[in-house]
Amino acid sequence: MLSSLFGSLVHQAAVCLVAGASAGRLGILRAIPIDDALTGPVVFRPPRSGYTEVQHVEAQEAVDGANKALQNGQLSRTGRVETSKDPVLTKASKKAREVERTRAASEGDPYLPSQHAGHNPDSMWTGKAESVGPWLRQDGKVNSTLGSQGSKYPKNYKPTQFRYEPTR
Repeated sequence: MLSSLFGSLVHQAAVCLVAGASAGRLGILRAIPIDDALTGPVVFRPPRSGYTEVQHVEAQEAVDGANKALQNGQLSRTGRVETSKDPVLTKASKKAREVERTRAASEGDPYLPSQHAGHNPDSMWTGKAESVGPWLRQDGKVNSTLGSQGSKYPKNYKPTQFRYEPTR
């Protein structure tokens, strides 16, 4: 019953409920605005298989770039964007990566086959196809790990900071 009440109120009144037991009854303690419930730090960790030293550096660079974009007000005002559900953004982001790889190659500094042109920060945090910071040359493992972990945060989640925690 609580889950249906909770779901109904979230969708209808845009609040998140905190519930507790009182004298054997379930009672509502307080309501928290959705904006407050979907905010906090974004934490990245290396995969269980581990990272090389270079991959650790690349992951930290991505986190540093995300924090800089946060400080500069360059993140999406609505919070995390589901890029996979936005075909226009997905196509434009792919095109921007291709343009970056072509630019680097034309300047005599091509990306290695194992490197990804990484948005800085990832488009899921900016909602933009172009990188707001300098493009990141990321090992594919780093790019996919950061993307996978970032996508676990709910749509509209608003980061208060980005952290990289290389040890558990």
